[in-house]
Amino acid sequence: MSLLLKVEGLARTFVARNSSIEVFKDVSFEINQGEVVVIKGRSGEGKSTMLGILSGLDRQTAGSVIFAGEKLESMTVSELAELRAQKIGMIFQSFNLIGSWTAVENVEAVLMHRGMNSEERYEKAVAVLRELGLGERLDNYPSELSVGQQQRVAVARTLVNDPVLILADEPTGD
Repeated sequence: MSLLLKVEGLARTFVARNSSIEVFKDVSFEINQGEVVVIKGRSGEGKSTMLGILSGLDRQTAGSVIFAGEKLESMTVSELAELRAQKIGMIFQSFNLIGSWTAVENVEAVLMHRGMNSEERYEKAVAVLRELGLGERLDNYPSELSVGQQQRVAVARTLVNDPVLILADEPTGD
């Protein structure tokens, strides 16, 4: 297996008013391609903050994150956005579905940067939604879906892009 993600001496501190809150410090680990890794802890212990840093949505206070040989901290905001669009799939606690879009539209949107025509995007989105048992819910809006179905749409939105790395925040919460 080849090295996919390397974290060295990672720390994150938030400054609030006249105090600072150290979320975590000196965290180091490696993840190889094909591995499944779980970050476990109580609420408020920095798991979501860690995932934000690993995805390039947040910046660490100290340390280094190397993804596929590239240091995230040396990348620009637009380079990080491109990295997420091409290689990192994210499933958030709140799912972040667009309420005015159907299930299939929420999944299709992720593929727009890929240069696919609308028919290809639709077919790929439908295939992933069907694989997750949502074939009868393609044209439903998030408000018409159960929480579990909404979560599966969020998972489909991540899987449709064939990411190299999937970061899931509380994937077993629902």
